[in-house]
Amino acid sequence: MKKVRIKLLIVVYLLFAFISTINVKAEEIQTGKIGITYQYDQEVFTNRSISLYRVATQDEAGKFLYTDSFKGNDKIDNLTTSEWNSLALKLSEQVERNSIPSYDVKITDENGKVSFENLPLGLYLIKVEKVNKGDYEYLSSPILITLPNFDELANDYITEIETTTKTEERKIEKEPPKKTPIKKPSSNPYTNDAIMIYVMEVVLSLIVILSLIYTILKSKKKVNNTSKQDGGEEKGDSEDEQEKQKN
Repeated sequence: MKKVRIKLLIVVYLLFAFISTINVKAEEIQTGKIGITYQYDQEVFTNRSISLYRVATQDEAGKFLYTDSFKGNDKIDNLTTSEWNSLALKLSEQVERNSIPSYDVKITDENGKVSFENLPLGLYLIKVEKVNKGDYEYLSSPILITLPNFDELANDYITEIETTTKTEERKIEKEPPKKTPIKKPSSNPYTNDAIMIYVMEVVLSLIVILSLIYTILKSKKKVNNTSKQDGGEEKGDSEDEQEKQKN
């Protein structure tokens, strides 16, 4: 009888321990962690900001519910990879358009890494700062990550996720220097310079014409005066002869 009681106590103890373990595990998976490395090929980018946005919460049934800032978007469940990428771009544009504040922002360390910890379960959008380096710029596509995330290799859900940015290198197209347009001479004969020359020619012509007229008039006046003087002398001589004849 005592053995039965002991066995029963052991079973109850083990059952209690098992239930306690489940409860502890359930409490542990209420938060998660997302680690991100910002790099292109073998080059990492340090001292760059990475912004995290909480797009949706997750209920007890595992269904995603949009947060207030992102309400009204497409359904999240059962999306293909292409649909996930399209949704990430759409949400990123919405963030820019509506100036939605981030849930958290961190700066990459000397290894190009950041870590967001103690995150509530849900759906998160990751946006990465653009990098300009020399003649190239580095752009990273926005990323959507779920917490917890299903690991196909482990065939289980995990809450600590490590990922790398999807970075693209582009050559910066510099605008060619603007050339100062060479001013071509105008073919229009009625430019300011041409008009001034024309006016000067007209004025000079008038001066010449007036000078000629003045000279002609002056000459005529001189001739008339000479004629009058000659006429007066002849008249005087005639009168002298008439007086002589009378005498």
